[in-house]
Amino acid sequence: KNTDDNNDNDNGNKKDKNKDTASSSSNKDDTENSQKENIGYIQYPNIYNNTLVFCSEGDVYLTTIPNNKSSSSASASASLPAMRLTSTVGNVNSPKINPKYPYLIAFTATYTGHREVYLMDLRSNHRSNPSMRLTYMDSQYGALSISGWEDDGATLVVSSYNMEVAMEDVRLYKIGVLVAGAGAQQQQQEQTNGNATATTTTTKKNHNPTRFLAQSSSSSMSPSSPITISNIKPIPLSQAIESVTDEQSGCRFFTRYKQSSNTARYVGGTAENLWAYCPNESLAVPLTDDYNGTSKAAGIYTTMKGKKYLFFLSDRSDTMNLDGGKDEHNHDHDWIPSTMNLWFMPLPTKDDLYHGKKSNII
Repeated sequence: KNTDDNNDNDNGNKKDKNKDTASSSSNKDDTENSQKENIGYIQYPNIYNNTLVFCSEGDVYLTTIPNNKSSSSASASASLPAMRLTSTVGNVNSPKINPKYPYLIAFTATYTGHREVYLMDLRSNHRSNPSMRLTYMDSQYGALSISGWEDDGATLVVSSYNMEVAMEDVRLYKIGVLVAGAGAQQQQQEQTNGNATATTTTTKKNHNPTRFLAQSSSSSMSPSSPITISNIKPIPLSQAIESVTDEQSGCRFFTRYKQSSNTARYVGGTAENLWAYCPNESLAVPLTDDYNGTSKAAGIYTTMKGKKYLFFLSDRSDTMNLDGGKDEHNHDHDWIPSTMNLWFMPLPTKDDLYHGKKSNII
């Protein structure tokens, strides 16, 4: 009888243990499902160090990414829940963090009916202020997107339909951004450049606001230093929609044409391709003319040893040989993608671009 009682107790304990295991498994599934439900549809990600901004449901969000190298510190490895930075009615896209002044975030929005460029200041004394409107485009479409920051954070490059000619055509524009230094005497005046209006700021210490910003250090800036706009100038490149500049050589690598179709492996006349232009040259040169398809979204990556590479998106296949042409003899690894993939090449120098030396694309 004692043996039977012990067996009954063991069976009861097993049932309770199984029940606890099932309950734990159910809670784990609920947690995973809850986490999956919190994953939203995000667009236009832009990252600087461990800070990430992106768009979701028409607004800009900011979060931090854990640093694996600092995983020993609990505070350093913890990620920050995404915070919404905008909530005004209007669609927002293409946010870009200023690499020199990370508290400045530029983006485009349709707050006024058509898309314009805005600047958000996240410093403690400014974060409660409305975002600053940077452009008043005469084009009925307004600004299209933000390409990025240049000149050590002093210049914002945006794309818009051409405002200099009647024929609709996309081109790039530079917007000078000025962070005034402490003690500088400022005088603001309205200036019209073409059909775009901007605020001009001059100082007695330096008459070039762009250089003044580039020479300033973020550590010396007061939290209350005002930000103004110096000027808006077109970049003299026809049909350019986005670009990146090598600060060392001054060469600009840009995407030409605004593609008229989103068809996979589109090969029409407006297929996006990469071009390059270097200072003091009369013409830009094609960079990806070896492939009759889409190549776009160029970016420059520098290794710790100083080696530079040009990354870009393309729907090209791996049947291309290292000389840039199609390999007719190698069909063992034919692969034709249906989506864009990431490709790269050693960053071409000015001599490479204008003397016919091709870089290998991988």
